[in-house]
Amino acid sequence: MILNGFDVEVNFWRANPQLKVPQPFADILNKDKSKGKSKSSQIMWAIALLVDPDSKFSNISLGTRKELISKDFLKDAKFKWDDYKDAMHFYEYNLVSPAKRQLLIWNKKMDEKGMYLDTLTYEEHADTIEGLLKTNVKLFEDYERLLKLVDKETKEGATKGGAEESAAEKGLI
Repeated sequence: MILNGFDVEVNFWRANPQLKVPQPFADILNKDKSKGKSKSSQIMWAIALLVDPDSKFSNISLGTRKELISKDFLKDAKFKWDDYKDAMHFYEYNLVSPAKRQLLIWNKKMDEKGMYLDTLTYEEHADTIEGLLKTNVKLFEDYERLLKLVDKETKEGATKGGAEESAAEKGLI
């Protein structure tokens, strides 16, 4: 897990002080003149909710996720995500593990494929639609394998290098 929890009521910077260091995050923090750096904290939580694979919103399509976070969390339907693209890119490509990053990319591309399919009509594009749908079976088999890799990585990471938890750590004694 990248963050020390997802309690968005807690100031992001107090919960994750190490993340003050990377330049894209430091820029957001240093530009914030609000009391307790509350504005930049909200922005960083929004970025985490959007990009982090451990976010409860990670299975929602990217466009819908942006809209939901903007309106319901930030209370700003016109929030300019592009102003924070460097921070989002840094988060996704430097903090997220390679396996989880591949899962994020996979999800984005499957969303794009779904949106493209939605634009086609059977009357004009039956062969294309059927061809794309047939590839979904193979793609989802590969996706399942990737999920297993991510699950294995997550379990090994939770025990620092794959070490076996003791009986006490497992709560058995």
